[in-house]
Amino acid sequence: MANEITSTDQADPSRAVVELASSAKWTTEQALTACHGLDVRRLADSYERGLVPLAQAEPGGKSARDPQKDGKLSRGLGDDLAMIATKLNPTMTADQADAWIKATTYSLGDLPGRVAREAAQAVLRRWKYPAIRDDGAVVMKPIRFFPEVDPALRAVAADIMARHRTALMRLRALEQAIADAGRPALEAPKDEALSADEIASANAAFARLGIRTRYAADGSAYEIDRPRQDDRGNETEEAKAA
Repeated sequence: MANEITSTDQADPSRAVVELASSAKWTTEQALTACHGLDVRRLADSYERGLVPLAQAEPGGKSARDPQKDGKLSRGLGDDLAMIATKLNPTMTADQADAWIKATTYSLGDLPGRVAREAAQAVLRRWKYPAIRDDGAVVMKPIRFFPEVDPALRAVAADIMARHRTALMRLRALEQAIADAGRPALEAPKDEALSADEIASANAAFARLGIRTRYAADGSAYEIDRPRQDDRGNETEEAKAA
């Protein structure tokens, strides 16, 4: 599906890059190694399309490519909600369950389909969701009634959505870093020295890519010491060994 976050249109390394972008292990250096040979712009575009609200990606629950067919995400979310309904009330009739599933799917249409499904599956596993008490404390509250399902899913989806937004931001930053590194302005002209602006641009791009080379004011190149901290502020292995 064009509106899903997938790696089916590229080789397996695309999945590794997406997983890295979603994890706490992200570093620019690791990402550059993992994305070798990938079209990062295409990957980021696909990821961003996957964050389109379900109601927009699959209008009326139908496939955008073939309106005669049910949308894959809408159908999957319906299956997830059916399990939640069964867990809440195993004796409800099929008509009652269908009506509730349709209403809840429609209500969640402002969320990306993948995010809604991830939230529903997380709720099914834990059967609890973060809620705020009257004193302001956040507690994990069990689901007991149908009206609690929508707010429960949204509470869980908020954290999932934040993770996806971070991943997309990292993919876009990686795309920009690669583009900056490939600009002709980063290469010193053969017949004249680099300008101050060109030096600053090159050094900034090298820093984003984790490259140790830098240009001095006179245009000469040199290497800096490896950083003592990584992108997350943690001490690097080189620093620990020093």
